[in-house]
Amino acid sequence: MLTIFLRSVILYAASLLAMRAMGKRQVGQLQPFELVVVIMIAELAATPMGGVGIPILYGLLPMAALVVCHGLLTALCMKSERVRVWLCGQPTVLVRNGVICEKQLRAWGREPFWAYYSELQYRHVDKKLLIEEYIGTPDGTLPEDYKFYCFHGRADCVMLCVGRDEGWPKFYFFDRDFRLLRINRDSQAAPEDFTLPKPAGLDEALAIADRLSKPFDFVRVDLYLTPRGVRFGELTFTPAAALDNKRLPETDLRFGRRMEETL
Repeated sequence: MLTIFLRSVILYAASLLAMRAMGKRQVGQLQPFELVVVIMIAELAATPMGGVGIPILYGLLPMAALVVCHGLLTALCMKSERVRVWLCGQPTVLVRNGVICEKQLRAWGREPFWAYYSELQYRHVDKKLLIEEYIGTPDGTLPEDYKFYCFHGRADCVMLCVGRDEGWPKFYFFDRDFRLLRINRDSQAAPEDFTLPKPAGLDEALAIADRLSKPFDFVRVDLYLTPRGVRFGELTFTPAAALDNKRLPETDLRFGRRMEETL
């Protein structure tokens, strides 16, 4: 048992070092070849971790080779536009020389976005393309995104994402007085004295969320608190397509009680 434990620690450390050597990225920011490397590193670490008869070097050496290959491909992408296009693809252009690319917009219009996560409530909604003003902050970063969980026309709690720009986001729940609610994994893992200052404009945002959610039994209202005031983000009826793995049974129980309170 001790051998398996030590092998697991060594391979975990090696995997972590390999990922750090590749740079700090969120999953959605990975290029295709980077995602392949991540998957292969996970597989290489898992094989010798549980197989005591497999030499640990059979996992460490291929992992090192993958990191080297990743570095070489990254360097090639930086030096050659042709290689970069072939490995990473090209960005989608919506406006070229002042002309809207209608072909791309029509292609998006044919996409069954509702089907990707079985969100049936969006199936018959007419598709629209919204071009909105960029909402930024004086230092060039994105404003904080406050997600209000509303039941029967009243915001019960708000979720705030912290550290998204650094690539290691954490999600914390707060009540209407902005006191921490330990109802998800990140909130429970926070230190006992963890607090964040109540943001300016929160009371106004709560009033807006209450008003927008009046017609619905449940909806999440996403708002941005900016130096120019509260700005609307979206309404969503199935947060994270109901696939949020950081929620706990305590979260579901709390939300279930809120649904029943005024039924």
